[in-house]
Amino acid sequence: DGEGKQALDLVGESFAAVAPGFHFWRGQALAGLGRLSEAVEEFSKELEHSTSTYHPEAALTRSSLLFALNRPDDALAGLRPLAASQDPMISVEARLREVEILLDLQRSQQAREIMPAVAEVPARLLPHAEFLEACLLLNEKQVSEAASRFATLVSKPDGQSLVRYHSAAIGLADSLNLQGDPARASDAL
Repeated sequence: DGEGKQALDLVGESFAAVAPGFHFWRGQALAGLGRLSEAVEEFSKELEHSTSTYHPEAALTRSSLLFALNRPDDALAGLRPLAASQDPMISVEARLREVEILLDLQRSQQAREIMPAVAEVPARLLPHAEFLEACLLLNEKQVSEAASRFATLVSKPDGQSLVRYHSAAIGLADSLNLQGDPARASDAL
């Protein structure tokens, strides 16, 4: 990728090596080039500086990369300190990411235990939290409630990524199918 290469070249300049967040930006550039393992190392170096402005974002990004590298337990371990943060925005975002990973690992009970209450979730994270709640309900076989939540997400796409919107549509179809309505499930897609 041309932009990733340019970013890596820029971060490699001598003036950048002493700039705050050097390892964070180098990690971002490496991740952009698909060099995920190297990016994880750079984010780890950034995390050694606990006073770094980029500390929370470095930890979140490192966790995402570890998950992408099929290291979910390491990803979860990296999120735990953030989940315990006194900053509610950081704590909630980390807990939502933990829930997402635990759902992927089919550890729904653990995911339910750490799922933040809706009242705790900042507005910008609400669509993500609502999606995860619907997924939890589906895994808990509360298919009617799950279908309702997924339907709401499908009818209100604002604040959702295209991937999450499509995942909500699939969740709705799965919920309807489990309710014994394959025709409506098919229509939902």
